[in-house]
Amino acid sequence: MSGARSAARVLIADYPGGQVIAGARALARAGDRVELAWPRGPLDGLAMSRALAAWHPVPSAIDDPAGFVDGVCALAAAADYDLVLPFGLDACHAVAKYADRIAPHVAFAAPAYDRFAVANDKLATARHCAAIGVAVPRVFSDVHAVDLDAVCRAARFPVVIKARSGSGVADALRYAADAEALRRLYGAMVERSGRAGVRDFSAPLIQEFVPGHIHDACTVSWRGEVVTVLTQVRQVMSPIYGGVGAINRTTDSPPLRALARRVLESLDWHGPAQVEFKYDPRDRAFKLIEINPKLWGTLPLSIAAGVDFPGIIRDLVLGRPVARDRPYRVGLRYGFLFPQSTQAVAQLGRRFGWGRLWRARAALWPDVIDLDPRDPLPDLRRAAGAAWRQWRRGTDEVNAGIAPTNPPESIG
Repeated sequence: MSGARSAARVLIADYPGGQVIAGARALARAGDRVELAWPRGPLDGLAMSRALAAWHPVPSAIDDPAGFVDGVCALAAAADYDLVLPFGLDACHAVAKYADRIAPHVAFAAPAYDRFAVANDKLATARHCAAIGVAVPRVFSDVHAVDLDAVCRAARFPVVIKARSGSGVADALRYAADAEALRRLYGAMVERSGRAGVRDFSAPLIQEFVPGHIHDACTVSWRGEVVTVLTQVRQVMSPIYGGVGAINRTTDSPPLRALARRVLESLDWHGPAQVEFKYDPRDRAFKLIEINPKLWGTLPLSIAAGVDFPGIIRDLVLGRPVARDRPYRVGLRYGFLFPQSTQAVAQLGRRFGWGRLWRARAALWPDVIDLDPRDPLPDLRRAAGAAWRQWRRGTDEVNAGIAPTNPPESIG
């Protein structure tokens, strides 16, 4: 039929987390055949998404990035895939690092590895932003145990302790409300054994804590030009003073779009990236917190709002026409029920009182939740796994000594 779009065969090279399943569903609904390349656990088949046509075990990109890429190349050499699509940090790192191995076999979108390295290294990101005139929080780098006393005298508490590269509240981010907490948490992070090239815990950064919500610019770029940007705010976070989004709301923020374009185009970016900012009322400016050089955990919100980023990447890779600055539904709230929202609500209730939280309940009620009734098994399995991990870890709020600056009444 004239004008009909042919179905693509897409190999998703990543672990089937929430954003991967959301992306696979969107591609499958568009008529594409979607297959997965990742190690398979003994119970994974019981909760396989209906959007996945096949699951191919390959070495893990976390433990063996070169072997992971070799496995992807072997699959691509044996089958006629239109593109390979990584989502998370480890898979994106492996594809960027070994792009020359993959390129003869299948198409993909990934930044040059030196560009990826700048975005993944938080100190390199801060220095790059300073060079192009984008504000960042004050950061202390190359700190050793003997320097902590000097940092304690110079820093304005509270502060954030970050792995120099990598992401995740559970592993790579800590908050210190005072000097005692800084010394303890800094030492604990240094003792961790990071994976070279992706996660580096050996020289953590100490960064000024900026109060308020995190604002994200969710983007895809093609050969150095930003194609489209969706802005959002982490309306409720877990932990509540700064972390992953529990309830996220789409926004329309021209300043965020402009800042994200300046940063990514100065990096000659190619592929997806999420750029995090906080608005600092003390300086009346957005400050760049970090770049996530990958598709983001809140991708289901982007898709629900009308911006199918995996589909955009597919079309760009295949040379199809793509509309720039795609419109989307502004004000849509997406809730990640477990563990993010349950943890955040518990923290808000303990901190501000359950009565106060109840009065602000309307602001906490999402429009969409992370459960697809047409394909529920992956969502239920993910919730059960999160519950198990939380039970084993306990109820620690990840350094809850910092008072949040956003009480329930301000969330809406």
